[in-house]
Amino acid sequence: MNVNRYTPPVQPRSRREEYSEATRAALVAAARANFAAHGYADASIEMIAREARVTRGALYHHFADKRALFEEVVRAVQSDAAARVNAVAVRKSGPWERLEAGLGEFLTISHEPEYRRVVLEDALSVLGSLRWREIDDEYMLAGTTAAITALARAGELPPDNISLVTHLLIGAVTEAGLVVAASDTPVETGAAATGLLMCFLRGVRGPAT
Repeated sequence: MNVNRYTPPVQPRSRREEYSEATRAALVAAARANFAAHGYADASIEMIAREARVTRGALYHHFADKRALFEEVVRAVQSDAAARVNAVAVRKSGPWERLEAGLGEFLTISHEPEYRRVVLEDALSVLGSLRWREIDDEYMLAGTTAAITALARAGELPPDNISLVTHLLIGAVTEAGLVVAASDTPVETGAAATGLLMCFLRGVRGPAT
């Protein structure tokens, strides 16, 4: 039986709401550029507000302090990284190929100046390890879980340890990202790390029968 349900019309945003969203976006964009270029310690609130073309008061209307603004930048950088990893992975046909492509793309991102400085260098010390991990999981856990689940459904990994394998892989990938970020030969180091991570997963699968 079809039941017609009333759906209230979407109310257009007011000019004030549009202006508020635009101001917040401008602040995040300016902060992102400054944190990436100068680091958290040397990026000033005054500089960010000036480049966003707003007052300090407007900045503090949207963000309680510099740390809160930095956390928003970390989220933006992580969101973009997760989208890039997913975009590369979905182009591949099989679960192993998708996972390997995603790992390779993440390790490429790890050596890029913005991600390296904002997420891998400053975020841990500014936000603390617990908050850093919560944000990392927010953007990376779902995709990694989906990749491991796809392997389990294909009979390539044991189905009873998906969560454990996922968290072990995330830990290993994070450490690999730190190594690649500090490497003088990031392309070669990233390729080697990707190979080792795949070996780890194939070891979880066990010997071929």
